[in-house]
This record gives sequence, C-alpha cells and structure tokens, in this order.
Amino acid sequence: MDLKMFLMRVVFALIIFIFSLYFYPVVFDTWGYMYSVSLGPISTFKAIISTCLLIIIIALTNFKKILFRHVCDTLIIGIFLPIATMVLLINSSLEYSYIPFSSVLLIAIVIFLLGGSTNMRLMAFRFKHGIPFDYFVKAGFLMYLFTIGWLIFEYGLSSITRNMFDTFLNTYEIRSENSTGGLLGYLLGWTILVFFPLLITLALEKKQILYWIIGFFGSFIVFQILAVKVIFLNYILLTAFCFGYSYFRPVYKSYLPYIAFIFVFIIGVVGSDFGTAILDRFYYLVGLNSIFYFEYFSNHQPMYFSGTKLDMGFGGYNIRPGFVIDNAYYGGSGTNSSAGYLPSIFADTRWIGVIFVSLFLGLIFVIIEKIAGHSQLFAYIVAIAVAYALMNHPFMMLFLSNGLIFILFIAFFVRSRVKIK
Repeated sequence: MDLKMFLMRVVFALIIFIFSLYFYPVVFDTWGYMYSVSLGPISTFKAIISTCLLIIIIALTNFKKILFRHVCDTLIIGIFLPIATMVLLINSSLEYSYIPFSSVLLIAIVIFLLGGSTNMRLMAFRFKHGIPFDYFVKAGFLMYLFTIGWLIFEYGLSSITRNMFDTFLNTYEIRSENSTGGLLGYLLGWTILVFFPLLITLALEKKQILYWIIGFFGSFIVFQILAVKVIFLNYILLTAFCFGYSYFRPVYKSYLPYIAFIFVFIIGVVGSDFGTAILDRFYYLVGLNSIFYFEYFSNHQPMYFSGTKLDMGFGGYNIRPGFVIDNAYYGGSGTNSSAGYLPSIFADTRWIGVIFVSLFLGLIFVIIEKIAGHSQLFAYIVAIAVAYALMNHPFMMLFLSNGLIFILFIAFFVRSRVKIK
C-alpha cells in the first residue's frame, strides 16, 4: 500500500466530512423548508463508527491505477459521505451508512480480482480483430450533432435568451412545459456518459477547442430548453476532471475527486443562495433522499420493479419510487424525488439488489478500463462520468437510457491493441 497516498486521502475525506457537518445548518436555513426533517444533536458514537468506516473503505480502495482509485474516491465522497453526514445530522439509523459502505467494498473487491493485467489480456483476446476505435468516435460525434440539431428543431432557440439563474429557479415549471420522450429523450440521455466524454477528449487530445465549444453549446441548449441541471453541471465537472487529468502535476492529479468536492463546498460558502442550492443538490440532498429511501423501504413492501418492464408482479405500487418518497416525506408535492443507484435498487429488492448491482458495477468499471488501450483520457472520463451519474440516476436508467450499454459495446468490440502470443 502507498502509505502517503492513503493518509492524504484520509485527510482530505475527513476535511470534507467535518466541514459538511458544520456547514449544513447554513444550507438548511435557506433550503430546509423543503424537507420534513429537523436537525438533531450529533451522536459521538455514530460519528466514531462513521469515521472508522470511512478510513477502512479508503484503505481498501487504495488502488495503484488512478482510474480505479478515482472511481472509488468519487463513490466514497459522493455517496458514502453524504449518507453518513445526513445520518449524523438528522440522527437517523446508523445501519443506513452500512449500505453505501458495503456497496463500495463489493465494487472494490471485483476491481481487485478482475482488474489486473492478466485478466485484461484474456478479455482482449477474443476481440483482437474488432472494430477500430476511430469508427466509434466518428459515430458518437455524428449522433451528438444529430441529437442537438433535433432538439433545436423541436423547440427553437428562443429559450437561450432566458437568464440562466431563472432557469435554475424555475426548473420544474420549464420541465412540465418542455418534456421529451421517445428517441430524442433516449439520445439526450447519452450526453453525460457518451457524448460529453467524447467531445472533451477530442478537444484535449487533438488540442482543438472547437470540439469543447460544440459540447458546451449543446449542454447550454439542453439546460435552457429542458432545465436539466445535471447535464450542464456535468459538462463543467467533466471538463475540469479532464483538464486536471491531462495537465496537473501527479501530486495534484492524484486527488482530483477531493479537489472537485472541496471546490463545490467553496462555491456553497461564497455563492450566496445560488451556491448553497448547488451544494444542497450536489451533496446533502443525495444523502437525505437516500436515507428516505432506505427508511421507507426497510419498513414497507419493496417495489419489486413495479411499473417497469422488469415488474415481478407483486410489488403493489402503481407509481414510481420517487413519487412514493414524495408522498411520504415531501407532502405529495408531485415531484419525482429521484435518487442514485443505491436507494433505487434498495427500493426494489433491498440488500439482494445492492449486492448484485454492486458486483456488476465493479465488472463494468473493469470493462471500461479496457478502453484505456486506445485512449486513457476517454476511458478515465467515462469511468468518472459513470461514477458521478450513480449519485443521481437509478442503475437501470444508466444502463439502458444513458448510454452505458454503448460504452460497454465499445469496450467489448473495439479492436484490441494487446498483443497475444
């Protein structure tokens, strides 16, 4: 184990953890009216256990490969810490912190077992005469232009003159007026995991800023027309990660996920109501909604994929889990209180789903790393994009609607550069 790396990760994680605990009252004063919770005294026992869990999971994910380490760092800071933070702040059950801890642990175990060079060589053998990587790049670029062009044709460009802050504040009203579905909605779902990583990679590897401008314009158009905050914010986030990965000195590059989250907290501190809104959505709400999901579906019938194509027939729900949580905790305001992969799969099958999906995610990250033979930057940013998307999207949505299946298709069928004797 790289002891210095481990200790620095622990220090950064503890800084974020402690600061998040002390800064939340400021966020709560502004946005707490939306939540049916009250802040309670922080339990010293729960704080000690949570800190121990944090140190243990950092020790077990201290991978040498930066892609794997940063994926785990993102899951730790973006999923485990928000849940552990809110468990302490609202004095919820400590067992809810065990769920993200176990998930990240299972992902790390799969990466440790399958992420070695020997296993990657075996995976590459079957596809050594596959499709050239450039074909996938060209296809992805053309699909992106088609998607943005279709969106503009459908809704026009009148929305781009609206103040961005007004768009942010009137998100749900705009979404109710401008909603997409069908093929266009499906293609827009690919932006975060496929199109954005591709355009940012082309901009940096080919040193042509036009690719980045095209991507930024698309993210801006999607935000202004559809008020999808996560797409615009993710473009900025992925750009920062790619820039740091490409140009930072190794000592700074090693801690990119921590730097990113510290920067978000700085925005929360100095950005007035807008900054606290971003911090609340990016960190605290992830933890709060996760706890709501864990609490509700621990004490009520699981969804068993009710209302989806995987419906097992005995869930007994006729609405999505987000609306179930909205009815139970937000007064039935009609908002789909969405959450990431963990609470969503827990809502469907509890611990069985958490275990299965976590193991599968570990395998997915191992497969994505295979693309590094063609473009280390593209493989890295796709892995980071998937990790961040897991904070806010259900797993099945990522797999089917957000383009993850296309990424896996690339990884499996791209022409291998590994030489097999």
